[in-house]
Amino acid sequence: MNPFLVFPVPQELPRRPDRLYAKLDDVMEDVKKSRNELLLGAIDADWFDRPDTFGLLGRGDTRLRAIAVAPIFFLEIDVFGQAGGPWIVETGDRVEEDRWVEIRIAPSGDSRLYRNLYGDPEPVSVLSAHVVSTQKSDALNEMHSLDEWAIPDDDFDAHIASLKHPKIERLAVYDVGQGSANGFSEAICIPRLYFDFGGGSRSHTKTRPHAIPHFCLSAPPVMVLSHWHDDHWSSGPIVTRSLSLTWIAPFQSVTSPHLAFAASIVSAGGRLLVTRVASFSFGNALFHHATGTSRNDSGYWVQVNPPKAGKPFFFPADASYQHIGPRAPLTLQGIAATHHGGDWKNAVLPPSAGGTVRCRSVFSFGLFPSGASNTYGHPTTRSVADHNKAGFVQLDTPLRTGGKSGNGTGHVHLDWSGTRIPSAPCGNSVCYQNLDQA
Repeated sequence: MNPFLVFPVPQELPRRPDRLYAKLDDVMEDVKKSRNELLLGAIDADWFDRPDTFGLLGRGDTRLRAIAVAPIFFLEIDVFGQAGGPWIVETGDRVEEDRWVEIRIAPSGDSRLYRNLYGDPEPVSVLSAHVVSTQKSDALNEMHSLDEWAIPDDDFDAHIASLKHPKIERLAVYDVGQGSANGFSEAICIPRLYFDFGGGSRSHTKTRPHAIPHFCLSAPPVMVLSHWHDDHWSSGPIVTRSLSLTWIAPFQSVTSPHLAFAASIVSAGGRLLVTRVASFSFGNALFHHATGTSRNDSGYWVQVNPPKAGKPFFFPADASYQHIGPRAPLTLQGIAATHHGGDWKNAVLPPSAGGTVRCRSVFSFGLFPSGASNTYGHPTTRSVADHNKAGFVQLDTPLRTGGKSGNGTGHVHLDWSGTRIPSAPCGNSVCYQNLDQA
């Protein structure tokens, strides 16, 4: 596994580079600073330009070995009110998700370089940035392509059809800090599928209630990613047993950290199915592509239909409600609020509550041990108000005290009948299937 993903943070990490090849990963709002920040996935440019790193442009084991040693980073850049955003580089061009930029950095400054996904950042300053040549961009895109693990639609449909499709009767939204992880179970409360497997990472790693989360993998479950942002898969490298499972993910543009995670699944003997299919089902869980163009808004969302009569549960992941599309459910038994309670910056409202038992809106976000909120300000006042107006009762994952399990977590149990909060059938006191609130 690439050192960038190793947990606990190893002592030996790549040196701070002078040049990076980077691509925009996300535009983040830092509420505490009242300004936006950019997150870029990056690779050491001097290392990439060496002639002996040709293995990155190959396929198979040669490529996996190259990815495992590549000096990979996340770079967070403060944006100080530049017009035309999200970021204007010296050529006057705007940085988009699919555009590679060469960035020169130096020690100290207002930006932050992460040499490990779970470690502390190093302060750096950005000296210059410019869009790379077409030739360099093509080489970087070839290295970062998910094509090698893409599965044809017909083969993917056949694989899904070959699985045993359970009747999902219980759902869980886990307290994993500033991130998202959800479990879908049969009545026995053993997860058959995880929809996202993330949690706090980078500066929000300390929002996790436990350094190593105790997810149940005994089924074994199918792992489905809504999209490739790290707070939706960052528990995978920590819970290393999960890497040997089957992972399903949308075909999207990815940056270096995501590529390293994809390779870690394959290297661990897992099966990575990268798919472009518009929709698929697993039991009574129906997955659909969101209709937007960004990573958040072009991933999968899921509607879990009731095993009997009733209204569905809805997990939009980070997709804004205006990008759910024509298959969006109109009334719900419950919802996991989009983007951890972030403001989706559009007039489209969430669906309405309409279940027969108490309808819940669950906000999956992180708090630091001190009680301080995450830097994004999740959940926002707007998101909480709009879900309350839609008729939902709010539940927040960072409960941490008063939970039924006694593990200091706020795992939320959801079902259609309002049954009592379940416990892990194995009896393991630290298992995350000991849920806390409903």
